[in-house]
Amino acid sequence: MLAPFFSPASQAAIKAATTDPDPLVRSAAPRALPASALQSTIHTFAPLLSDPIRVVRIEVARALAGTDLLAPKPEQQTAFVKATAELIAAENVDVDPARGASQPGLLYLRRQELYAAQNEYRTALRLDPAFVPAMVNLADLDRARGMDERGSELLRKALSIEPNNADVLHSLGLSLARKHDYAGALDLLRRANELAPDNARYAYVYAFALNSTGAHDEAIALLEQAHREHPLNREVLFRAGLNGSR
Repeated sequence: MLAPFFSPASQAAIKAATTDPDPLVRSAAPRALPASALQSTIHTFAPLLSDPIRVVRIEVARALAGTDLLAPKPEQQTAFVKATAELIAAENVDVDPARGASQPGLLYLRRQELYAAQNEYRTALRLDPAFVPAMVNLADLDRARGMDERGSELLRKALSIEPNNADVLHSLGLSLARKHDYAGALDLLRRANELAPDNARYAYVYAFALNSTGAHDEAIALLEQAHREHPLNREVLFRAGLNGSR
């Protein structure tokens, strides 16, 4: 529960958790850190790559994916490689073949292994051509590689399969916004926010879009509502502060 509230105080609690006698606590410790803080704390978690409990090793490998592989000591680098292999093996154990095939793609994406991530998502779609999560992830990968139009086509296909999927609506709304189709983007972002009211990110992005089109009062009202529901969300607080200063 500490992840959204990261601070020096929470960092001390997380560090203490890495030596807790309960493996459930040790496995939760790396999940409590935001991605932005992992590189500076890699030495805190690196010893857990050799933890005697497999789930601890897997969670640390998952958290450290994308960090500098050369930062740990040589013996820890070897443990990192082994723990990552365990993580990939665990991700592939899934009763749903398409889901099992797509899970490693997120790991490869965090490690900037874009070709490997693409292969995982395409494998998932070969197994199940209507598997929407793989479409969304592949579309995001296309966007990152400058192929936004191809990604948009995937998202439109995904939307035809699951018209009330908030993730698809949100991603397609952002795609339209990048093309300056603000009317179409607003409608999709609004629907995503309505379908996933617990997602503070969707509320924040929709409010940002409203503000960009001149609907300042509506944006503020939305941010205030999101703040009541997510009182410690930093994005909501920051954007509300900017709009409130107008």
